[in-house]
Amino acid sequence: MGSAVAASLVHHMATHDSSHPFAGVIISASFTDLPSLTATYRIGGVIPVLAPIAKLPPLFRFFTSRLRDTWMVKDKIAEFIQHSNTYHLALVHSEDDADIPVSHTQELFWHAVNATCATPISFPALEKDKARKKVDLGPGGWYVDWVTQKGTISLHILKYGLHDWQMTYPVTSSAVRRAFQSTHPDFAALN
Repeated sequence: MGSAVAASLVHHMATHDSSHPFAGVIISASFTDLPSLTATYRIGGVIPVLAPIAKLPPLFRFFTSRLRDTWMVKDKIAEFIQHSNTYHLALVHSEDDADIPVSHTQELFWHAVNATCATPISFPALEKDKARKKVDLGPGGWYVDWVTQKGTISLHILKYGLHDWQMTYPVTSSAVRRAFQSTHPDFAALN
């Protein structure tokens, strides 16, 4: 299912029926919200759909005010984190995604991390923290984990990856394995 639908589903489950916890949630190549996506989306990484309108704030506000649903993924993810007793969230995106810029997932990570903090952390402060903690995977990109008492929020940034194919890459199946291990530490022995 699409990332916005997945975020809405886990948000609904966490806020309405927390008796069914998730082993983990993996969101691949997502966007922060529909208005932001309309300002940055490019077909094939080349044709800006509405980016020219975004340069005219009054016109852009008029356009986005007419959106029927804004798919506020950043808010859904943050509320999922806040309402969950435990969580294991993995956000995956590639630097060269031609459809949705990787900056959207970077911002999703920031919103998810802030949902764990009593005092908000600024985006630049989080970027400095990520630079210190990130694990370099060479041509495979890098990742960083934000670990709390309730769980882990992982950010996996791949060097390369077509938008619709990122979920088929080994990083995603590894995130699924780690999600199961977070609820069943002996999961590897069960294989």
